[in-house]
Amino acid sequence: SGWVWYECSYECDLQALAKKMHAMIGGLATVLAILNPMIALARPAPDSSTRPFFNWLHWGLGLGGWDVRV
Repeated sequence: SGWVWYECSYECDLQALAKKMHAMIGGLATVLAILNPMIALARPAPDSSTRPFFNWLHWGLGLGGWDVRV
């Protein structure tokens, strides 16, 4: 157990590609799971002009994290 780096060249078989994609998607899910609460700490005031942008960004990151976790 531990960290393993999977690398495929142009002759990558499906099993090696699946391992690489699993690692990449897991990394993306982790980044989204950490980033979303961090931007919530910088949430603008309810009457701020940037609040709709924040709401969409926060919703999108949350939904994206939810989607890639499967």
